[in-house]
Amino acid sequence: MPLSRLPGRAFAGALIAFLACIVLAAPAHADRRTVCTITVNSDDEREVLRRTLPPADYDFVELVERGRPDWLRGACEKRVRCDVLLISGHFDGGTEFYTDRLDDRESLPVEEMERVACSESCPGLFTQLKEVYLMGCNTLNPQPMRTAPGEVLRSLAGAGAAAAEAQRVADTLTERYGESNRDRMRQIFKDVPVIYGFPGKAPLGRYAGPILERYLRAGGEFGEGRPSARLLAAFAAGNMVATAGMTDADPRAGFRADTCRFLDERVAPESKAAHLKDVLNRSAASMSTRS
Repeated sequence: MPLSRLPGRAFAGALIAFLACIVLAAPAHADRRTVCTITVNSDDEREVLRRTLPPADYDFVELVERGRPDWLRGACEKRVRCDVLLISGHFDGGTEFYTDRLDDRESLPVEEMERVACSESCPGLFTQLKEVYLMGCNTLNPQPMRTAPGEVLRSLAGAGAAAAEAQRVADTLTERYGESNRDRMRQIFKDVPVIYGFPGKAPLGRYAGPILERYLRAGGEFGEGRPSARLLAAFAAGNMVATAGMTDADPRAGFRADTCRFLDERVAPESKAAHLKDVLNRSAASMSTRS
């Protein structure tokens, strides 16, 4: 019998049941998560995720396109949106993720990650992340290891700054905000609830993969945006640690804003030049106050 011909109470009951079915069915699609992987070296961790996580709940996207050097830009152009990001590769102490394979020269410069994070011309790639896995040595090393990014110097030169003036700004940023790898990753992955990585040596993929698989098959949570004590315990031999992305309330937020202003591809050169003068003026005022 059509719903419209049912008695009033029966019709209401049937309608409620029908709407309940729609509501219950909706999360099957709404709750799907996209796991993005950047496989620079071994694919052990990526393949563990693919065969362990339920395909009904997760989509998998490999961002590296072999043969295309600007594959990260390509992911931006495709409007890829990531809920979880896993980067697998050797990390050389602050400059890039790289491979030790002789038949492959794939790499991921950290400056390219900063460009994507700062320009906001790549919506969704980093901005909606709940968790990041940095499977490389020293990725969350807290010791100061680097100066202001070289891209800042190039950006300033492109804005018309003299070499000496550009170097002065870079030195000022470095002096004021001496960075560690941990700081840099927190700045790149702004507002991300959980970032996993290693303060020193990390296990190779052939060891990290099985550890991750045992953790997941034992019911370990993944992609929830909460630090997992069980996961940290599973990787205790490698001293895995967890941190969170920088927020606007972070004491270093000003440094990120200054750096991003120079890295943002959407900012006109004349605007970068004006910002250069502002940074120099603030630096001079700071030094005057200290003296």
